[in-house]
Order: sequence, then structure tokens, then C-alpha cells
Amino acid sequence: MWSWFLIVYTIYVPIFTLLWLLEISFVFVYRKEFSSSYYFFFVLCGVLSLINELIINFGTRLPLFPEVNSFFGTVSCIQHGEFPSLLYAIGHFFGGAHETVNILTSINRATAIIIPQSHDKIWKYGIHLSCGIVLIVGVAGSWHLFDSTAIFIGFVVDGEIYFSMFQDHNNHPEISDTRNAVIVAFVSPAISIPLCILATCFLRKKWKLRRIRTEFNLLLLGLSSVLLCLPIAFHQLYAYIRGKSLNQDEIMTLYRMLPWLFDIRFFSPTLLVLITDSRMRRKLSNLFIPQESTEMIRSHRAEVTTTFSVVRH
Repeated sequence: MWSWFLIVYTIYVPIFTLLWLLEISFVFVYRKEFSSSYYFFFVLCGVLSLINELIINFGTRLPLFPEVNSFFGTVSCIQHGEFPSLLYAIGHFFGGAHETVNILTSINRATAIIIPQSHDKIWKYGIHLSCGIVLIVGVAGSWHLFDSTAIFIGFVVDGEIYFSMFQDHNNHPEISDTRNAVIVAFVSPAISIPLCILATCFLRKKWKLRRIRTEFNLLLLGLSSVLLCLPIAFHQLYAYIRGKSLNQDEIMTLYRMLPWLFDIRFFSPTLLVLITDSRMRRKLSNLFIPQESTEMIRSHRAEVTTTFSVVRH
């Protein structure tokens, strides 16, 4: 009997994955409408989120369910060897890269509001520099893992077998992966949140400008994405502080929380962009409601409004 959690995962994970792909495709297909440099980071965030979700599915989610995790203990190339070792290393690489994109997005939004006259010039070259920064941070947090090994280890809880991925051999024991993950997780909001607050302080004098109001919506989107990364950050901090003093029940509880917290981190932008960006909402609605029908509805509303105004006068 499949657990309810597994059924829920099989429903919403494909839905949000498809939503990410659709939103990314909208940015490419309708480039003129999504010409702001923000959308470069939105697409980059989407690509990194989908890669991270793929890693989570094989590294964390599937090993949690006895209904489908037997091959983690029976197939040798999956249980140990190149597969878990590479999965462990690239998981840290893309995790650090994703947090870096959050910081760069906040910087991008801050310049759009604080210095709008120079914003386009800055990011004409800043986008290329940002790609290099994302790559450097990702490598800095994971280089030591590519010559180490990882393994899936099975453990029994209440008669059920679960698997978890651990480092089997670390050639750089002086480097703590958990500590690095905690640092990266908290550096992002520590930089992004003050930047967003600073940018908001500049809105009072410039709020009448339509462009500034648009940029603020994108700022709100970026800030919300950062804030929704905090649950997994506190989860990792708790695990790091408790360390070896964690009992089996705590370990299992923390382990079961991981997929949910990662999904909040990586899938939340798909909904946030629909809440804050009317253009993205229109593009998505046009997939289900033909544009001609939408225009007819708007025309009908305009006629009703006009008629009501005439009758009232």
C-alpha cells in the first residue's frame, strides 16, 4: 500500500515541474514582454531549481519510501560507486549556485529601484559577471566532494527499511559539508533582505513612476523567494547544532521533512510569479482561455461599465 505522502508527491511534483517549464518558455517566446534583466535570473533560478529537484528525487525523496526504494539496497552501482558520489557532489554545487542566484536577484532589484537611470547599463555587463559568480560559488562549496565517495545506507525504523545518502570517504576531513550548507543558506537572506529593505526605502519619492511600481512587484517576488528559503536554512542549522546528539526519532523526523522543505524552496517561485506578475498570469491563462475570448470578456466588461456610468448620470 503506497503511503499518502508518496501519492501526494506523485501529483504535485510533476505539476510544479511543468509550471516551471511553462514559465521559463514564456520568457523565451515572449522576450519583448519579459525584457527586464530580472527574468534572466528568474530563468536561471528555474533551471537550477529543476536540477535540484531531480537530485532531491533520487537522493532524498525516493529513499524515504519502502514501496519504491528497494533498488537503493540491491543495485550495487546505485547503492555505492559513482552514482551516489556524483549525486552528493553536484547536490552541493547546485544548492550553492541557487542561493547565489537569490543574492544576485536582490542586487538586480535594488539597482532597478535605487538607480533606475543606470540599471540597464550595469546589467548589460553584470549578467555575464553573474554567471561567473554563480559558477565560482558553486565550485567553492563542492570541489572537495568530487574526489570523495558517498553511499546509500539502509536503516530500519518500525520494521520498514529506509535509505539515506552519507559520505563514505572524505579526502578533505577539515571541511564540514553541513557547516558550509548552513553558511550558504544564511548568507543569502543576510544579504538579500537588507537590500530589499533599502530598495523599499527609495520607493516613497519614486512611487508615481509606473516603471518603479513594476520593478517593486519583481522586488517583492525576489524577496518572497528568499524568505521561503529560510525554513530549510533553520532545518540545517538545527541539525548542525545538535550534530551527533540527535536520537533516531529526531533524525527520522528531520529526514522526512527534507523533501517538503526543499519543495518550498525550489517550487515556490512558480506560484509567487503568478501572484506578482500580471504578464505571466496572462500568458498562462491564454493556454486555457483563447485570447479572443479574453478580449471579448474585457470588451463586455468595458461596455457594462460604460452603460452603468451613463445610467448613473
